[in-house]
Amino acid sequence: MGNIGRKPRIAGWMARVARVAPQTAACVLAATVVSLSPARAAQETASQVPFAAYRDRRGLVVQEGGDRSPSTAADGTVDVYWEHGAIRFAFTPAAATALRTDAFARVDGRREAPLLGEAVATDLDVRGVYRADIRDASGTPVGWLRVSVSPFDMPPRVYDGRIPTTLTHQMIRTALARLDAEIDAIEARAADVHLGN
Repeated sequence: MGNIGRKPRIAGWMARVARVAPQTAACVLAATVVSLSPARAAQETASQVPFAAYRDRRGLVVQEGGDRSPSTAADGTVDVYWEHGAIRFAFTPAAATALRTDAFARVDGRREAPLLGEAVATDLDVRGVYRADIRDASGTPVGWLRVSVSPFDMPPRVYDGRIPTTLTHQMIRTALARLDAEIDAIEARAADVHLGN
């Protein structure tokens, strides 16, 4: 009974994320059309797995699409580091080359907190949509991660992206848990605009 209606709600949340930054989606599509041949684009799509996750009262709930079974690949390590105050990830799969993310940059057009991880004045300033490309050792994008932060919505955070098939379900779960904890820390350090209201 608990799962009834969950998929439509998640679809609605993902639609909300897509509506927040339509210009970004158009730019990404345009960049893909310009920079990749049809054969290369098909190859890269085949090497990625879509996923979605959200946070609710139970914690972080990760859902994964694609044909890959999370249990078929050996896990690797996930390291977190900060560069100029912005959180980033380094992935080292057990049997593949290492990958790194860019900083999570704001893509919703707002001016506050251009990078996720920087100090913000109030808990309202962290709201928005942030995206980070996943890059291989040569710097070529091989996937991406995105998070929508809205403390007053339910769920307050929605994650999605397309990840290389070399990254396991557990590695992505680990990275998202660390990212979720970082957002907790950012909001805890910021002033609560509703405190005392």
